[in-house]
Amino acid sequence: MYSRHHRKARILFGASDVLLTALAFEAAYQTRMWLPFEKVFELAVPVKALLLGFAILIWVLLGSWMGVYERLDSAHLRMVVRDTTRQCGLGGIAVVLFEFTLRLDLSRGFLGLFIFYGWVFLLLFRWKAGKLVGLIRREFARPHYVLVVGTGDRAGRIAAMLERSRDYGFHLLGQLSEDEAASRLPGLLREQVIDEIVFAVESERLGALEEVFLRCDEEGVRTRVAVDFFPHVNSDVYLERLGEAPLLTFSAAPHDEVRLMLKRALDIVLASAALAALSPFLLLIILLIRFTSPGPAIFRQLRCGLNGRKFVFYKLRSMVEHAERMKPALEHLNQREIAFKIANDPRLTAVGRWLRKFSVD
Repeated sequence: MYSRHHRKARILFGASDVLLTALAFEAAYQTRMWLPFEKVFELAVPVKALLLGFAILIWVLLGSWMGVYERLDSAHLRMVVRDTTRQCGLGGIAVVLFEFTLRLDLSRGFLGLFIFYGWVFLLLFRWKAGKLVGLIRREFARPHYVLVVGTGDRAGRIAAMLERSRDYGFHLLGQLSEDEAASRLPGLLREQVIDEIVFAVESERLGALEEVFLRCDEEGVRTRVAVDFFPHVNSDVYLERLGEAPLLTFSAAPHDEVRLMLKRALDIVLASAALAALSPFLLLIILLIRFTSPGPAIFRQLRCGLNGRKFVFYKLRSMVEHAERMKPALEHLNQREIAFKIANDPRLTAVGRWLRKFSVD
């Protein structure tokens, strides 16, 4: 499926999360009110709206951040269960921290039911999401007719992929050789509907097909070129323009400013709430570090970030003071080529071994 169809699917899945999260919230609310507990549970309308709005926002942001919407129409059930569990678990933690920050005094039964209902509703929907997307496209979207130009192995693979995409509304009209395209295409464009043409030809043959490209351009037929001179990379590939010059771009790092901004906002909100909630526990660990080994409790280090940008990294100190100076003497124990890693590192303090074991540092 083309990337633009993936974008449409992401919008559909994001909208489904909004609807299903709201449904789970209301189902949990009504269930908790119906249960015969001693304490009566009811939320004022403004509080209910605020909590629901926050929950929906967090669920969608987590889904986007975790890449859930990228693979729902092709994911295996095990991956769907894993992603849904992580999303609902992190979302539940965020709602609890939000409640703790605003002191809303929510029912634990309601929160548990909300997370459970959300997990069930999302899981059931996502289990059949791929078939649902295909059904929507097949029943409500117009057919998309595609012609492939080329006779090599690459053209055959593209034709086979288009055949497998019939459930998404794609219809393969057939394959033409380069010579057939030059002679027969004008007539085909007049006689039948062709939405787009994929040229899977050798790069040196593209120049000879210039007239064919111009004819397609005049007829309003979209053309795509499956070129054979790209490097084999895992980067995202997209076309941009610098003034009048078209630039083919390969990007392995995130480049969507909106998504990066949303992720940054989510990081700050969750980290701030977590620091506030865990501050007594962190204070206890800091005291243990200071009392059991000399040196500061917080370790600072200059590290390399995106594209070589430097930033200061902070963590709870798990090693003895001046551990960096001891590295040359321990080089022979290193077990990694890129990072310096030693099993049972002798520089670890007694408290530090516990911090490392449970990833608290």
